[in-house]
Amino acid sequence: MLRKQSVEITLRWLPDSPLHVGSGRKGGGFLDHYLVRDSSGRPMIPGSTVKGRVRAYTLMAYRTLGGTGHREGEPCGCPVCRLFGSPGASPGSLMFGDLRLEAGEGEGVLVKAAVAIDRYTRRPRENHLLFAEQAWAPADAGAAAFAGLVEGFVAGNSDGVGPEELLGLLGTGIRLVRALGWSKSRGLGHGRFAFTLRVDGQPVSDEEWRRWAEAWES
Repeated sequence: MLRKQSVEITLRWLPDSPLHVGSGRKGGGFLDHYLVRDSSGRPMIPGSTVKGRVRAYTLMAYRTLGGTGHREGEPCGCPVCRLFGSPGASPGSLMFGDLRLEAGEGEGVLVKAAVAIDRYTRRPRENHLLFAEQAWAPADAGAAAFAGLVEGFVAGNSDGVGPEELLGLLGTGIRLVRALGWSKSRGLGHGRFAFTLRVDGQPVSDEEWRRWAEAWES
């Protein structure tokens, strides 16, 4: 029988620079870009943003390590799509929760001005400033983190890729993420994830998780 195991990952985004994940609305104010917020008004990183970024790097790692089973834009049962989902097939076995800023109420929001860049010429637009909110809450050890959970399950498959191999690949993808959000090329949103893993309720050490990733290199 193929094994199926529950998974809980605690994710914390540790910022090295201010972050902007936009709400997509003007908000009736003078700013051009507003942060997305939770119901209490605190800045957050939507789970969909985290999932998309981690998926992209997990797929990159899968291909770099020799994986050839991925099919883009169609139902797919490769290890990456088993974790994150596949169009027309399944939503994936993992659910990414929102990451919320670990700061006090009213803290962690800056307003910054920037020169608008023409998307076609890649040159500054004359007489056009952008004003945007950025999330940044200075703390004793750098800046306040964003924290949340990834929950779900992993299961073996007839292709021989078991739960440990799936989680090893996922861990590699998480470790590769070094930026989130808008205007990364201008230095915004840089940082890294800190994370802990529990499988069937039991903690897994970082050393063991890395050993699972090494199985892809053999």
